[in-house]
Amino acid sequence: MTEQPKKIFTFSTGHSVEWQQVSHNLMTAAYRSMPTPRPPTQLIDGVEIPNFAHPDYQQAMVAHAVERTAMLQRFILKRGVKVVLDDDKRAAVSQLRQDMSELGVPLPDDDTEVWFYHIAIGTDDDERGLLARINGESFPTEEHVQDAISTFQGDVS
Repeated sequence: MTEQPKKIFTFSTGHSVEWQQVSHNLMTAAYRSMPTPRPPTQLIDGVEIPNFAHPDYQQAMVAHAVERTAMLQRFILKRGVKVVLDDDKRAAVSQLRQDMSELGVPLPDDDTEVWFYHIAIGTDDDERGLLARINGESFPTEEHVQDAISTFQGDVS
């Protein structure tokens, strides 16, 4: 088996990470791991009926969708990005921790997470671009389908 070339993504900050495809099955399992809120019920003719139009339920569904999307993005990035902290990255994290401490701003305990989310990623477009690359490799695209079709043997006489 031949080794696949490394897939590198460079952020607007100049930092780069290696990335890999994330299994669609894993993404689906992560997506389904957050249960959907249940609607309140109301009694109609002696029968409890879910009220999907209730304002509290509608608000809960919007919040749920935002939380689920954020969780799925974090999961995809965690599974799809390879970060190895070298001495330079550790020094940058240490300096950032010191700077943020002086401001009273807490940072996550995980140095890799700090480097990735607070140093490497410079803009929302950086994060969206990387997610698009990972997702693009994880789901079939028309280009991938056409490439696969082209490998099928034609009619044999």
